[in-house]
This record gives sequence, C-alpha cells and structure tokens, in this order.
Amino acid sequence: MILMKVICLILLSFLTSLSFASGPRVVLMSSLKTPRVWYRSSDWKIEKSLEKIFNRAFKDTSYEIVIKEKTSPKDLRLELQNPNNIAIFWVSHASAFQNDLPGVSSEGKVLDIELNNVADLFKDIHPNQRFLALIGCEASELLKSFDRSGLYSLHKNFKYTSFSRKIDARSGLKKAILESEDILGELETKRRRVGRRRSFYKIPKIIKEHKYIESFVESKTCDFPIEGIELFLTRESENAMSASQVLLNGELIHFFDETNMGRKQFAKVVVSKKSLRKPLKLTLNSMKDFSLERQNLGLLTIESDRLMGNWKLFQDRIQRPIGLTKNLYRYRGEIPQSYDQYFKYRCQ
Repeated sequence: MILMKVICLILLSFLTSLSFASGPRVVLMSSLKTPRVWYRSSDWKIEKSLEKIFNRAFKDTSYEIVIKEKTSPKDLRLELQNPNNIAIFWVSHASAFQNDLPGVSSEGKVLDIELNNVADLFKDIHPNQRFLALIGCEASELLKSFDRSGLYSLHKNFKYTSFSRKIDARSGLKKAILESEDILGELETKRRRVGRRRSFYKIPKIIKEHKYIESFVESKTCDFPIEGIELFLTRESENAMSASQVLLNGELIHFFDETNMGRKQFAKVVVSKKSLRKPLKLTLNSMKDFSLERQNLGLLTIESDRLMGNWKLFQDRIQRPIGLTKNLYRYRGEIPQSYDQYFKYRCQ
C-alpha cells in the first residue's frame, strides 16, 4: 500500500513537471499563397521558409513554439484571445490605411488566404499578450489607428509592430523578431569585420529570455473589471451560415464561426460603456469586402437586461437584409446611464 502511494506521488510529480515544461507560447500564423518565383522549384512553399526562421529564433528558449499555416479567421480569433500567448506573429497580405484628406479615409485591409478581411479581429486582443507583429505590406497605420482609438488601453507592457511599405514575408518576419527583443528576450549578437574595423549586429535569434518569462507569469494583466453591460446573442438560419464578426459601434464583441447546416448559435458578450452611445448600431460582417453573391449571415436576436428597446434590421420590402456582405441592426430605445462591472477577460 505504501509502495503504491509512493508510485502515485512520483507519477503525479512527473505529470506536473510535464505540464509546466513549456513556457508561454510564441505563435506564428500565416495565411497566404506561395508566390511563383522563377528560381524556386514548384515544390517550394513559403511557409517552410517562415517556419525555419521562426524555429531558429526561439529553439534555444523556454517558449512553446506554435506554428499554424493557412490560418482561418476562427484560428486567428482563438489565438488573439489566448492568455497563454506572449507573442503572435501574423503573416498575410495587407493594404494601406489612408487618411490623407480631412473627412476622407480608406480603411486598411488584412487578407487571409481566402480573401477574408480579418483586420477587425485585431481590435480585440487579450490584454495578457505582450507582443503583436502584423507582417503585411503597408499595415502599420492600421494598428496605430486601433491604438489611438483606445482599443489597447487595457494592455500593459504591450508592443506591436508592422510596416509602412511593401515588404517580403521572410524579411518582415526577421525584422519583427528583432523588434521583439525588449519583450521576448536578448538577441544573439554577431561580429563582422569591414577593413580594419569591427562592427556588431544582431540576428533574429533569442538567446536569453528567463526574466521575460518570469514577468509574464507573475504579472498577468487580465483580472480586472470592465464597466458595461451584457448582451445575449442568438444567430439562426435554416441554411448554412457564413462566418461573421459582430461589431457594436465599431467595437468587436464576438465572432460566429461558419455552419454547414441550419442551426442556432448562442453567445453572451460584455460590451464596454464607451461603445454604448447613440446611434447604437450592430453589424454582422462576413469579412468579404466584395461579393457577387449574398452572404447568409442568419437572423440575429439581441437581448439584454439593460437595453429595453427594440433592434431593427435594415431590410427591403420583402424582408431581405440590405447588403450582400454585411447586415446592419439599429437600436431604438434608451441607453442606460449606469453600468455594471464584469470580467471580460480571464487568465485561464
């Protein structure tokens, strides 16, 4: 009996050590097609080059390395909401955010391999994460605009990086890793000789990260209350529904995954008080900026203990939602003057 207890304790200790063997996660996600390059064979895949760069950068650290290729919007949403991720590196195509003239602006786009515009997903990043790299052409102003809007105000010790010009995916990943040094650890330094002089330069490889992991584990930044209200969402259709982002006055509050058959989807979400202003508009966004076919986003029912008015769907005379890729709901009623406190994010 005593021997069995000793064996159980040893086994428990072993399993516990395994569960803590990996440190915080560093995540590489790519969602792009391999460009045809004349000096490359037809078997060459750009994802393999990105994977090689990423593995080399973090192989000598205690970070858990996670690599996902051809990432879907659902996968991106899950990783952006994962409190165990210390850093995310996203690689895809993007286009510029422009605001050169007063009153005239062009919102930036971040396109995945299926040409879904996933830019709005970067509005809601778990506040426990510390580093975000959006590696795509001319996408730096997009993240800056989110930051200026206060979307990252809850984040502490958070840094993001992107690029204001066209850039190759591989060189962009290397530069992003170099930018992460003050968040993820010290980079390896190499020395080169030019004539009689010796110069030093850093390469994208983390060689010392222990104090950064300790800070991440001990200084979690997600257990704090947010003032707002709760919304209860129900999306339903008799047919298959497209994936959809749910935005309330521009704030991303939920993501519905696609369905292959008719069903109901439910969600309980916390909405911050800064988004509760008139006119109160809720948008179901299919992430398709252009489509010749109408996207079936289902019928949305919005309920709340604090909003007693009605939600009206913009639709035509035959009760068909207006818009091929987006559905718009407008609230008719009073906005509450007081709010409750909720824990929108959790550390586990």
